[in-house]
Amino acid sequence: MELIKYDETIHPEVWLNTIKLYCYKNQITKKEDIIEFCKSMIHPSINVSKANTFEEILNTLKNDIFFISFKHSVKKKLQKLKFDPKNKNYIQLINIFREYCYEAEINVEEQKKLLLEKLSEDSFQYYFINDNLEKIKSLNDLIIYFNQSFLEQQKLIRFGSCITLKHVATGKYLTSCNVHYKTGSKRSI
Repeated sequence: MELIKYDETIHPEVWLNTIKLYCYKNQITKKEDIIEFCKSMIHPSINVSKANTFEEILNTLKNDIFFISFKHSVKKKLQKLKFDPKNKNYIQLINIFREYCYEAEINVEEQKKLLLEKLSEDSFQYYFINDNLEKIKSLNDLIIYFNQSFLEQQKLIRFGSCITLKHVATGKYLTSCNVHYKTGSKRSI
């Protein structure tokens, strides 16, 4: 595990969890020692000297002006993210999407809007999520509906609609095949 100083290039909560994990791994278990270690790993331009708890450290880091810049840069990455419907590995996209939404601290309404922007308006995923927007209350719900859209899409008829015709006089059903009947207009029916 590589230990990094906090320099506004990582989300404060992610960084703090990494530091805690590093401390526990190296048998630093006293809360006060971990807090002091955290303070020593923060860039000196951020004053955390008065912070005595993890919550106070997080608040100080989140109130720093560079955290706002960090969130904007993550939002730009999120906007550049592309969804390729031909790529079967949509899990990777949704994981990156979730990570960026968390790091940029984006609310659920904006998350829904951003995901819809990633999808083609004529895609099944777009219609499925758009039809269920009212039911989506969290990022987890959004991911569930995104995954569900792929399951529902597999249930669709792949090669167009299939219809059955019943002959009125005989009551028999006509079969479907690729026969093109010539009409007076010379078109297939």
